[in-house]
Amino acid sequence: MSILLSNETRSPLPGGAVGERSLRAIPGSSEPAGQASSAPRDPFLTPPIDRFRKLREAAFFPVRREPVCLAKNGQPVPGYRAIVGPEENGKERIFSVVSEGYRLLLNEQVVEIGRRLFAKLHGDATARDMVVFDWGMPESRASFHADFTAPHLYFEVSGDGHWGRFLRVKNSYNKSCQVRFSIGAHRFHCGNNLLVEASYPIVGGRIQDAHSRTMEEWIRDLDEQVITQEDVRRFDAERIRTQLARIRSVPVPGDDFLAGLVGILGIAPPASFGPSSSEDRPRRATRRPSPGQWRYWGDLGGHLERLAQQYRASQGDNAFALLNAATDYASDGNAPGMHVERLSGLQARCGAWLQELDRPGTRFEVSADDRAAAERLQTAAGGRGHFSSRFERS
Repeated sequence: MSILLSNETRSPLPGGAVGERSLRAIPGSSEPAGQASSAPRDPFLTPPIDRFRKLREAAFFPVRREPVCLAKNGQPVPGYRAIVGPEENGKERIFSVVSEGYRLLLNEQVVEIGRRLFAKLHGDATARDMVVFDWGMPESRASFHADFTAPHLYFEVSGDGHWGRFLRVKNSYNKSCQVRFSIGAHRFHCGNNLLVEASYPIVGGRIQDAHSRTMEEWIRDLDEQVITQEDVRRFDAERIRTQLARIRSVPVPGDDFLAGLVGILGIAPPASFGPSSSEDRPRRATRRPSPGQWRYWGDLGGHLERLAQQYRASQGDNAFALLNAATDYASDGNAPGMHVERLSGLQARCGAWLQELDRPGTRFEVSADDRAAAERLQTAAGGRGHFSSRFERS
């Protein structure tokens, strides 16, 4: 079989669109993926097989490489292959067109590599208790991530209950991400996640691979890899616990809380909502925002304002509250402006911010650009985070 391409042919699976429904499985939930859980639960209240079964049913499906031919004459296009999934509505599901050197790794193969890496890090005894406690996938099914943990990886943060360490695996068929392995921490109280390391020195010094290795090559590299104490330390609960406890003593002025949240998440509303920085405050953009921009940025601004108020009220004006507000947004695939393919990137930003703030001599600071971005969000939300009635959702 060959895949025919013409100049008019486009992938029917763009993925990553704002508002794309997340198929995120709620930790510890027996509800179908994509439904909201009424309250956060400990991930071990229900049998682990339930979460893996849901992941398997949604993410494990046949995918293959096919030759690419021109539609007008049927001539093959040398050096390229199409990544094709199951038929949908009578049409082939074309995820992407890749070069000849692209090595297709199925989602189930990436999960198996992750399982072996988990055992390499924690030992076979802990790996036998490993569960998939969370996972995510867009409607296009073009990418996915899954989070592995075990009871031995729980730890307690003083005054904040239990957290758990996890290993995240990622894969895609549309080239939206590489094969990737990251470590993170999960707050049981509210289900917030953060990736505490942006990189991990494993498998030849890399945690990601641009689909250049086969399954057999991955397994071989894992078998040959020597895990050092420094590698294991990156999963050390005491290190994460100390960092989280330390930032409780870092003050965050209430007036800078939203700006800090914007800075962690890298959110930058367009200049049409106000000045681009505090230095050019007198100058306003002449182009007015469209109704769609008002709704999008207004929804987002109001949501972040409510998160800021919620965590300031419950945890105080400190960096720990700010981090939890950021991870709350970064863990919610259904929040305004979010979709499942953004989760890992934003959670990694949260983890990187924690590492940066934990360095000796580092103080919490807000840039002029972040303050201006927060002002623009408040403008979009109708002032101080409240919606103007004409922009509310119907």
